[in-house]
Amino acid sequence: MHPPILKKFSQFVEIIEFAMTSTKRTDANLSYLQELIIKFLLGFEKLYVGEDPEKIHRMRLCIFQLIHVPNHIRWNGSIRLGSQATVERSIGEMGRKIRSKKAPFANLTNLIYEKELIKILCLYYPTLDVNSKQKSNLETVPQPIQQHTISKRYNPMTPVIEEELASISVLLKQTITSGGNIKYSRWGKLKLLNGHVLSSRSTEAKN
Repeated sequence: MHPPILKKFSQFVEIIEFAMTSTKRTDANLSYLQELIIKFLLGFEKLYVGEDPEKIHRMRLCIFQLIHVPNHIRWNGSIRLGSQATVERSIGEMGRKIRSKKAPFANLTNLIYEKELIKILCLYYPTLDVNSKQKSNLETVPQPIQQHTISKRYNPMTPVIEEELASISVLLKQTITSGGNIKYSRWGKLKLLNGHVLSSRSTEAKN
């Protein structure tokens, strides 16, 4: 591979790695990415097009779209957070609904516009949302409770736990400490009937 081509390829790899890494980015980071993309595009044009307008077809739209990557990250976060599967599913759903062969793009525009109007209407009148009704019906079905007990052998009593038990004792006005008159059990996880899961501090610390 010739050195100029290798240089362009390495810049492209750096751009992709920077854009796909899911981490916080500052304005200085995004400015660096912008400069890198501009440098790559200018070098790409010089290398593959030069001064021959017959080769302009090599500058494809996908290459130009790199210039929008920094703003996309600034507005939406890492590109890795955007799933291509979601886009492909939307394309498939809309594609099946297009009926006009004469003006397919106008037909598509009307479909998208109608879809967004329905979303806004459901925000004003939530009772019209069919999906929301289905979800609420599912939540009324009792869910099995999962309990995971904490073994005293592997998780002995600590001063922090004793302080928390003492606080509960004050709240209930009854003694719940190890030598008290109320027996207690320690649980690592408890799934409530509404679907919420309560976790112990020890479980959260491990995660």
